[in-house]
Amino acid sequence: MPPEAIKPDVGQTSDIPQDDWEKTPASVKALILRLLKRIEDLEARLGQNSQNSNRPPSSDSPYQKPGFEKEKKKGKVKSRKGHKGHRQQMLEPTETRSVCPQPCTCGCDQFVDLKWYYTHQHIELPEIVTKVIHFDLYGGKCSRCGKVNKGHLPVEFQTGYGPRLSALIVELAGIAANSRDMVQRFCSSVLRVPISLGAIQKVLDRASKAIEPHYGACGDKARTSEINHIDETPWYKGREAQLAVGDGQSGGCFLYDPYQPLQGGFRETHRRLVRHPGKR
Repeated sequence: MPPEAIKPDVGQTSDIPQDDWEKTPASVKALILRLLKRIEDLEARLGQNSQNSNRPPSSDSPYQKPGFEKEKKKGKVKSRKGHKGHRQQMLEPTETRSVCPQPCTCGCDQFVDLKWYYTHQHIELPEIVTKVIHFDLYGGKCSRCGKVNKGHLPVEFQTGYGPRLSALIVELAGIAANSRDMVQRFCSSVLRVPISLGAIQKVLDRASKAIEPHYGACGDKARTSEINHIDETPWYKGREAQLAVGDGQSGGCFLYDPYQPLQGGFRETHRRLVRHPGKR
């Protein structure tokens, strides 16, 4: 590289007098610049994690929990430089209202050549009306033989909680990892449905039992795949837990363990996720 082509960035060689830098051979200049660039890259890596780089979450330390800044920044929160903005998605409207111009300042309220120029989207939830069905069960004697017969509840209503309410409880307590107490407060304050902690647990148990065959089928498909990749990472949902994944050519299997985080290490994760054919 010719000497005149070597132009260091401002600040990289600020400690070297300009006269000394100009007297430095071109090969030495190139070496210095490469070393400075290497130092800059290494220093940048020191503070990297899965939140500010492309490193996987499994590379984060399990003992460094994500926290909030101690001092709240003043002023308007600005987007990160280089971050691509996203506009709100326009949904299919259930109602459309036309808004015409207000009367002009001159007093005229007649307009010509009206053209659309913008659509404002307003989203609202419908009023939550809980559907409550009371089944009045009757019993009576047979008019022929005198045997007492009783009415029985249909199978789909025997649990006392419908599929939509059960799915909401599972979403709140399972997927969102909220406590049973919080789910109980939500049902009481938002849905106006009083429910005990025991009933919430029964809903979760029924959901777990219902999806267990499907989860097992997905796991068997991933475990018997020719190529498997396994990984584990800390998962924070109010407390430390473990999220592990086993991935193969034909499917994947996730394991979320909120009770025994990071115990047993890689070997235990391998045993629970990737069982080889013939060793089940």
